[in-house]
Amino acid sequence: MAAFVLVSGVVGWATVDGSGGEAAESGVTAPHMDTTAADRASGSGPAGTTQAETGVSPDVAAPDPSTAQFVVQGDVFVRSATLTISVENSLDSAVTAARDLVTASGGFVSDMERSSTDDGATASLTLRVPAPKLESALAQLEKLGEVRASTQSAQDVTQQSIDIDARLRSLTAEADALRSLLARAGSTGEILEIRRQLNDVSTQIEVLQAQRQALDQQIAMSTISVSLLTPGAIVGSQPSGFWSDALGEAWERLQGGVAAILVGSATLIPFALLALLVFVVARAVWLRRRSGTSAGIRAATGA
Repeated sequence: MAAFVLVSGVVGWATVDGSGGEAAESGVTAPHMDTTAADRASGSGPAGTTQAETGVSPDVAAPDPSTAQFVVQGDVFVRSATLTISVENSLDSAVTAARDLVTASGGFVSDMERSSTDDGATASLTLRVPAPKLESALAQLEKLGEVRASTQSAQDVTQQSIDIDARLRSLTAEADALRSLLARAGSTGEILEIRRQLNDVSTQIEVLQAQRQALDQQIAMSTISVSLLTPGAIVGSQPSGFWSDALGEAWERLQGGVAAILVGSATLIPFALLALLVFVVARAVWLRRRSGTSAGIRAATGA
């Protein structure tokens, strides 16, 4: 009997322990499964990481690579830069070096101005270089001397480019439709009206094509505005003394007063001439009357 009770207790303990272990195991496993499912849904777990890396999701379709590439390639910019460089050597040598650098980069000099004073000489150049070579051209130009100022800018013309292309496609389709109507027109009035509309559309197409060509040129060729200065040249406005400012302001006011007097005199000249003419005529009439009166008095006295 004692042995039977002992064996029954051992079997019951094993049963209770096993069921508890299973319950504990199921209690741990279920949350783990729920967490894994949540991780998969949010993409934060291992499965989500794999899907994020591969870009494939069972619920969401992968983006079209061609569309993403079109967005990146569709961004177009007009880039420009400005440089102010102080050169130690002669200004002619610096200008020649800048021209050579631009020519070697496949660009050209579109404009140049030079000026010299007692303080120094300056040269302003407008350079056009291919857009992909803008950075290298700037780096080479900066070696000409000491850089005093440098700026870069990029104007986004993506929307402008898209608008021009869309309008060109629309007008081209309209022109094709008008040509088809012109081929089927029967009366002279219809032919003249269709030709008029076709000429208007053709003119608009030519204008847009010119805008497209100019925009493409601006996109392809970046602009660099370079100011080359000798060490003694003055950059921008310099502060002056009190007396210089006072004398300069007084001189400007004197010039303004003289100009106002001259303008006023020129305005009054016609009226002055008219008044002089009236005075001369009135005086002549008065003198004639006076002479007539004097002659009458003398005649009456002599009589």
